[in-house]
Amino acid sequence: MKGGRNAMAPEGMAVLRHRKREIVQKWYQAVLASYPAETARFLREEKDPFANPVGNTIYQGLTELYEAVVGEIEGERLKACLDEIIRIRAVQEFLPSQALAFIFQLKPILEEELHVYSGKNDALKELEARLETVALLAFDVYMQCREQLWKIRVEEFKNRTARLLQRANLNISLP
Repeated sequence: MKGGRNAMAPEGMAVLRHRKREIVQKWYQAVLASYPAETARFLREEKDPFANPVGNTIYQGLTELYEAVVGEIEGERLKACLDEIIRIRAVQEFLPSQALAFIFQLKPILEEELHVYSGKNDALKELEARLETVALLAFDVYMQCREQLWKIRVEEFKNRTARLLQRANLNISLP
């Protein structure tokens, strides 16, 4: 995400790095709000990563994504942390816009955190550009996940059809 842009002023980064835990927690709460109340409560309250792998994966992924937005994580590592969250959201009952909305939920949180920082306008412009880059990559990852799901569904349909034909003693080979 370096892409020739000037790096954000060190003071702005210091503010955001210092408040990382609180910001990620706010972001996690915003993401949980997209789930039904009962599911959100479980994801919020169950702290055991083995009993709550979805909540744990989302939280860890958001933590790494936050580092990408305020730091210098790029390329395959950025794609990998996006993949963790998006894989979960791609199989859930979300529209594509809902599945990827979590990226943009960080912006108002960052605006709130930087409200007293004197260079906040420049910092917010850079953060917004970084979020847009992350969103574009997230869309690519989401589409790859959905494509993989459809391939699995087609194979499952072919296998079911073949088994039904075998039970009916009809020998028709499917490509």
